Amino acid sequence: MPYAVYSDAVGHVEHALYEVDAIVGFDWTNWDGVRRHRGGQGLADAPVAEACRILTAIIRAERFSDGTIGHALDDGTFQAALLRLRKWYDGIATIHAEHIHAPLGQSWISRRISAFRRFQAVLRE
Repeated sequence: MPYAVYSDAVGHVEHALYEVDAIVGFDWTNWDGVRRHRGGQGLADAPVAEACRILTAIIRAERFSDGTIGHALDDGTFQAALLRLRKWYDGIATIHAEHIHAPLGQSWISRRISAFRRFQAVLRE
């Protein structure tokens, strides 16, 4: 049986999403967001949680239906969700720089931002 094989970059992004806890637990099989946001429609201004849910649904669905990630890449849904996460991160990084003064790595937000920076580096590859 043939199955979808993705580039190393896609694998790195998937791994990074797990590392920054962007893959979340919820009932993705009964969620209608994949249809609502097909092609990335409405994701740019959606709550960041929507981007996490759609990425979760896509990645988990790949386990049951080969090619799900490829389809989401082809229609732009995957990229739109990643861009929404990036937009959120850019906003929170400014807040972090201005208002969080805990030593690096000691506050929860510092750890999340550090993980997200690693995620960004993977996206730039």
